[in-house]
Amino acid sequence: MKHTWDHLDCPACSAWLSSRSDALLPTERFHEASEKWLESKRTLRPSSWNDLRCCVVALNKFFAHIPLATIHAGHLRSYAAARRAGDSAVASWAAPAGERRTARELHVIRSIMRCAQLWTEDLQEATPSAPVLWSPVPRVIASASLARLANVAKNGDALLASWITLAAATTASTYELRSLKMGDIASDASSISIRRETAKNRYRVRDIPIVGDRPRQALLHLMHRAQGMGASCPSHYLFPFRVKRGVYDPTRCMSASGLKRAWSAARKEAGIPKARLYDLRHTAITRLAETGAPQQVIMAFAGHVTESMQRHYTAIGMASKRDWASRIQELE
Repeated sequence: MKHTWDHLDCPACSAWLSSRSDALLPTERFHEASEKWLESKRTLRPSSWNDLRCCVVALNKFFAHIPLATIHAGHLRSYAAARRAGDSAVASWAAPAGERRTARELHVIRSIMRCAQLWTEDLQEATPSAPVLWSPVPRVIASASLARLANVAKNGDALLASWITLAAATTASTYELRSLKMGDIASDASSISIRRETAKNRYRVRDIPIVGDRPRQALLHLMHRAQGMGASCPSHYLFPFRVKRGVYDPTRCMSASGLKRAWSAARKEAGIPKARLYDLRHTAITRLAETGAPQQVIMAFAGHVTESMQRHYTAIGMASKRDWASRIQELE
């Protein structure tokens, strides 16, 4: 039995959980069952697990003391309405939730109920369709804006400039780049490896080739920089953690805020104030799609699991082609 890519509605996880002595019982109150369910998801990446925990916290404000066996369709409808309205008379939510967030939380309760073998057609009808776990239109930085951004970084911050070059050449995510170790890099800087413990899921474990002088020089620069900060063995990180000014710990990776100040300044100067660092991954994948690369190649390069995850990038590529085609027609 195979696991699903997000482990949310996973038959393999459900089978494993039901075989344990601490399996979810219909008589358990929701807060007890949800804690057990969360523990079964500990193998997920920390950021993914924390997102599930936030969903459980929100759900517990409404369902905490309700036994699983007594949860019915009316509960789900009431929860969805109150959650979207942020009704403080129902629960102490900090703010109203959007459609997507509400659907995400209901998707979590569906997974918990299925683990207890209590999910029914009535409950399914009362639940919105499964939430979209990625944006149908990714946030892509236009080529001209990306060029300005790279130029600004080149003139102001060598670390950020190398990061942008490497991200654009590899499609690696922010977390994947931050978690690179010296041992993950080929001795000639011709490839990098994304390990299981740093990948979003097992499908994102992959080897990425480094092709071209600029990406390779950027990677060599980062390796030399890391060595100057004490990275001397394969287990040390390419982006060492900054303890204080001039002092680095190569056994820990740079924090998520390590490039925040430099990125914020560069994107504002480049005229793209709303761009996120993660958008570099979306941009790299979209540019790969625009070259006409086969879908299977893009999926292997980016670590996508299914074609449905890849289609929205390909759609952007097709939109770009149609735009250019229309320009050609205007010249006739």
